Amino acid sequence: MEYGHEFGRTYVPLEEVHDFLLLSEREQQALAAWADCLIPGEGRWPSAAQVGAHMYADNCAARSPLLRMLLLRAIEVVERQAQESTAGGFAACGMHERTEILGALESGAEGALFDLVLELVFEGYYCAGPVLEAIEPRTGFQVLAPVEGSALEPFDEALLARVKTLPSAFRELTR
Repeated sequence: MEYGHEFGRTYVPLEEVHDFLLLSEREQQALAAWADCLIPGEGRWPSAAQVGAHMYADNCAARSPLLRMLLLRAIEVVERQAQESTAGGFAACGMHERTEILGALESGAEGALFDLVLELVFEGYYCAGPVLEAIEPRTGFQVLAPVEGSALEPFDEALLARVKTLPSAFRELTR
């Protein structure tokens, strides 16, 4: 399943993510549990669901018929597996059961579904304000710079003065 080309068309600015657009309440809970299994909270680091990474994933998938279909399929697969192994939904499973279900999905024939959710959740997580507040002071890395751009210092043309005095490195062609 090739879905990577869809990501450039599905970026959602965080200020536009206010509610779920695609998922039912049960699907929202399953995706929140999945997100927290991928990125559990620890200390000053919030979990993926705490910062709404699962809602971000929903909003991105809602912008693409392909991603929508794949996200719904991914949730269906983990929900079905949870029902078969624990008689409850994925969100009702303990962390051990969730990890087993997701591990089986990741290494199975439909591993691309796991990869899709992983990418969507990571994108939502690493754009969230509380996460940015934790990352930038520690690393100096500005996560949103590739998306929003960043200011450059004006170029000092005086740096070219010596280069302008050098002879040409090529010869002129005549016809």
